[in-house]
Amino acid sequence: MTFRGYYRNKALTSSNDDIGLVFPSAGNDNASAFAITDGDMSAGYLLMLQSATYPGSGSSDSTPSTLTLKRLVSGHRYLVQIWAHDGRSSTTTSDRYMDLDGAARLEYRNEGVFSPARGDVATGIFTATAATKTISMLSGHHSDLANRCVQMNGLQVRDLGVAEGLTILVEDVPAWHVAAGATVDLDGAARSLGVVSGEGVITNGTVTGTLALADGSAVTLAAVTLSSGVTLNGASSVTFAGGADLSGTVFHLADPAALAEMGRPAIATDGTLTGTPEFTFGRSGYAVKLTEEGYVVKKIRGLVISFH
Repeated sequence: MTFRGYYRNKALTSSNDDIGLVFPSAGNDNASAFAITDGDMSAGYLLMLQSATYPGSGSSDSTPSTLTLKRLVSGHRYLVQIWAHDGRSSTTTSDRYMDLDGAARLEYRNEGVFSPARGDVATGIFTATAATKTISMLSGHHSDLANRCVQMNGLQVRDLGVAEGLTILVEDVPAWHVAAGATVDLDGAARSLGVVSGEGVITNGTVTGTLALADGSAVTLAAVTLSSGVTLNGASSVTFAGGADLSGTVFHLADPAALAEMGRPAIATDGTLTGTPEFTFGRSGYAVKLTEEGYVVKKIRGLVISFH
């Protein structure tokens, strides 16, 4: 389990490599305005609750704010926790709340449960189907909507990895990571997968355009039709489960030297490969040889000519 999180006035008002936070108006950070005193809570937790990020002037705008999680790995599950707290006692802050994607409501004071108020936290788990995930945040005020204001005191994101045997239905995406043990189900449709990495399985559909495999990937295709061809980048490989007819399929070997050094077939199968595919090479001096396990890339040895 990998921890990725933020708390305590962590400059969340601007986008960075891991998140993007967009408010209807310019955002602010405050390191101490929302502090509370409660003897049975840890000092670290109180430190997190006293800081927050929120919109600036014009914060009563009813336009939702958005939180975008970045650098996600498709096929991985993620746990997300969002804290909201405002322990101040003014009438304009005492009954604010925030809705997350319409699925969870965070009460900023939550006085009906704790005293003094400790705010609220929402926890959710999702499976990434792309490199980003956007969460809508819409604030409200039980008695006065003019005083609505999105406020986030803490954020935690944990990468839970891929569940064994996880199957994901996908839409067209520019890049896809199929982790070992995961299966991407194309749901019988024609999909564009862009650049694919990982060591999982793609099944049940048609890949439109060229299927590009990232360096180091070892992807298995099961009941998949290729409408164009496959590009093998670096030391990558593709396995056709149960065999395949490769007639007319074009394989571009971008780095044949890396493929030759793998010591295993670049195009493999546990069945039989039939038909005659076409091969193009990123550099000269290499050829392919069909073996029982599949096509192996070999360096062409120079001819030695002796004169007598």
